Amino acid sequence: MELTDIIALLAIVITLILNFIQNVRLTDQMKLQMFSEYTKRYQDIMINLPLKYFQKDFEYSKSDDKDKIQKYLRMYFDLSSEEFYLYKSKKIDSMVWKEWESGILENLRNEYVRNELVQIGIRKEFYSEFITYLKNNAILTDYDLKK
Repeated sequence: MELTDIIALLAIVITLILNFIQNVRLTDQMKLQMFSEYTKRYQDIMINLPLKYFQKDFEYSKSDDKDKIQKYLRMYFDLSSEEFYLYKSKKIDSMVWKEWESGILENLRNEYVRNELVQIGIRKEFYSEFITYLKNNAILTDYDLKK
């Protein structure tokens, strides 16, 4: 093997290493961008729901903003199901999912939130795997889904 062959091979190896590093950085940047976008959507939903909505003492029946609450609750459910599917399709890592999951389960265990979701009418055909997940975590029951 001649010196020019060794130099060419070395150049190829260096190029491959640099491409790998660039790919890792790009992947990290895309994950951060996606995380930021989902955080922004979550914040938008929370800003538009009444401050006490996820607290146990919230009285939905006394709220003047029922339509607004339903709209943003539907958006929250959609966001939560999207986050679930990102995790299931391995688009986010388990550390991010555990962070999101704890909030999802805590918020959806609230009886007012759950009742409102049932009243809105969760369409099983669109959310079947997410609904199964919620049933497995004692958030929804088959009875809830028949209402």
